[in-house]
Amino acid sequence: FFEEGFGLYDKKETGAIPNDKLGPLMRSVGMNPTDSEVRTFVEKYTSDGNIKKDKFLTIVEQKHTWDIETKETQDVLIQQFQLFDKKKTGTITVTELRTIMTTLLPKGEVLGH
Repeated sequence: FFEEGFGLYDKKETGAIPNDKLGPLMRSVGMNPTDSEVRTFVEKYTSDGNIKKDKFLTIVEQKHTWDIETKETQDVLIQQFQLFDKKKTGTITVTELRTIMTTLLPKGEVLGH
């Protein structure tokens, strides 16, 4: 499937596509990369302005891994949030959030670091 998608963008059958086609190619095969992710892949996997097919397949695998890790992180955060949503309303107050953050985080630690 991914190789067929690559072939649609590799019109000259050189085994490579221009860097600027990576984002559209990924989207055409059902992926949803951010512009930042596309730039990261281009910087990491090209040196001559083109993405080779084997590198594209590596990108597909890496993006899939990132998506799984992101989904797992989101699931954990939702589960943790639900522990504090005692009324099951899908919300907590600013006061509850402040209490959670000041009670659970070690002094001086910043979220995301």
